[in-house]
Amino acid sequence: MFLILEGIAALLIVSNNNYQRSAFINASNGFTSSILSASDNITHYVGLVETNESLAHENARLRELLSSAKIRPNDSIYLINDSIHKQHYRYQSAKIISNSFQKRNNYLVLNKGSLYNIKSTMGVISPDGIVGIVKDVSDDFCLVISILHAKTAIDIMI
Repeated sequence: MFLILEGIAALLIVSNNNYQRSAFINASNGFTSSILSASDNITHYVGLVETNESLAHENARLRELLSSAKIRPNDSIYLINDSIHKQHYRYQSAKIISNSFQKRNNYLVLNKGSLYNIKSTMGVISPDGIVGIVKDVSDDFCLVISILHAKTAIDIMI
């Protein structure tokens, strides 16, 4: 009975005070992300066949791009005929820890955060196209607004 009353008291404190609510949410996000990460590590091996096929297709597509980029070997140096000479984007691989896709507001949790230079409003892509936009970032994880989110607005430029 005492534990039930303590739980009700804690619920009332968290629900009626903004500071305690935000502290509770931050603490629970870290705990939940750790549990989801461990769970994902266990279930990761189930989808390896599909992942390997996707990587093989992506590698084939990249090899096709290399042959059309006019790379000319000159002894041991590769000369790339590129008029820009700069890289506009940096790509960081990440693994999806948690994914919702059946709700109205869908989110993803990725296993990379600010320690990997991930910042809010960065785009998230996959070999199949746009995934979403980074919303919140912690040290080791980031929350992504999925393209399936009800209020997704993705600006693009060709």
